Formats: sequence, C-alpha cells, structure tokens
Amino acid sequence: KTTELTIDIRIDLRNALRFFHDPRTFDAPPENGMFRPALLVTLATDRLFFGRDPWGAHLAGVLLHALNALLVTVVVAGIGRFLTRRSARGVGLCAGLLFAAHPAFGEAVHYVSARSDILGTFFCLFSLLAWLRFRTGGGAAWLGGSAAALLLGCGGPPPPPTHPAAPAP
Repeated sequence: KTTELTIDIRIDLRNALRFFHDPRTFDAPPENGMFRPALLVTLATDRLFFGRDPWGAHLAGVLLHALNALLVTVVVAGIGRFLTRRSARGVGLCAGLLFAAHPAFGEAVHYVSARSDILGTFFCLFSLLAWLRFRTGGGAAWLGGSAAALLLGCGGPPPPPTHPAAPAP
C-alpha cells in the first residue's frame, strides 16, 4: 500500500500568486503562517504532477540536491577562477562531489518537510553564481538575477552569511 503525502488543499498552483503575499497559505491557523512561497510553489508542482503519492516529492528532493551539487561545482570553480585567474574546474568538481555525497544534507533530501533547506541552498548558490558572472564582465541582468535569487531565498530558512551582499556579523 502506498502512503499518501498529506498536503493541504491550498497547496495548488492555482493559488501560486497568493503564496507570495498571503502567509496563511502555508498553514491553516493564522498564527502558524510562514512566508515560504518558493517552497509552496515546489510542493504545488509536486502535487500537480504526482498527486498525493510521496515518491514524486522525494524525487523532486533528490533532483534539487543534484542541482545544488552542480551549482556548488560551478560556483567553487568560478570563485577559484575569480581569485586566481586560472582554471579551477578540478577543485569545483571535487567540491561538488563532496557536497553531493556528504551526509549533512541527508535529512533535507529525504524529508519533504525539510525541502526549504534545499531551496534556500539553491537560491543562495544561484545568487552567488549570478553575482560571479556579473563581477567577471556579465551584464546588469546577472546582478538583477543575483538579487532576485537572494530575495527568493529569503522566503525560506535564513540565508547563510556567505553571499557578498550579506551584512557582516
């Protein structure tokens, strides 16, 4: 017997715009409402494609983790090249493989309820990548993409202070 994933009825792509301005779409009691629009969009997308079957949500978590490992590879290689002006592909590949295999993110990948951690990581890494592209001669669109990703990442867990725009402790 397949266990059904319990997702509130409001988690539906038809409510996607509400996710970005109404924290009550996250939880029924208003006092429990949280603002995590990117998380809700991914859960609604899971529900659209896989219904209440949990395997789709787990597949999405694994795919997001793989995407994050790829972003780690590209960002680390980009930082290495930005700092040394030489290719750092090998270092980036090692970092990405270590990130992919390290058990620190095991819970976030395996538990659907921890997906906001994976999404926060994705948006922070994408923001760093876009910032690096901007700093190495990319256009203003890369800077805008960096800011947009950073803002989307704020709709999850607190972003780590690794982004160049993060305030110093």
